Amino acid sequence: MDIKLYQTTDTIKALCLLVEKIYVQGKRVQIVCADELTMSNLDQALWQFKQLSFIPHMTDYDHVNPQDETIFITLNNKENLNQADVIINYNMVSETRNCESLVGICNAETSVIFLKHYTPSQHFIQNSQGQWLATA
Repeated sequence: MDIKLYQTTDTIKALCLLVEKIYVQGKRVQIVCADELTMSNLDQALWQFKQLSFIPHMTDYDHVNPQDETIFITLNNKENLNQADVIINYNMVSETRNCESLVGICNAETSVIFLKHYTPSQHFIQNSQGQWLATA
């Protein structure tokens, strides 16, 4: 399993950009959130991400079968509910590991916790100009 960590102060924008990139590649994504407020904020951000487009997705609260969804947002941190190729931990650490790639989108505080649980193959930190810098 490929593990990557993206550390940024603007986690929601970074997450939306990453999900859009994965979606365009035709891969399935599960985003694991730590709490309901985070999930709700992310839900809104994905619908309103770009003025002329949106990123289609569903959440735990939409009462759908997760297996039917290409992008699924959940609080369940133990299962790959939609057989996602990529699982994104959004400012948290999940126990889900049965996927092709595991990605952490974290602020500085949460990235420390992520690094205690995982050894990423790549770790990027976003600078003040928005550029992603690989750490050693």
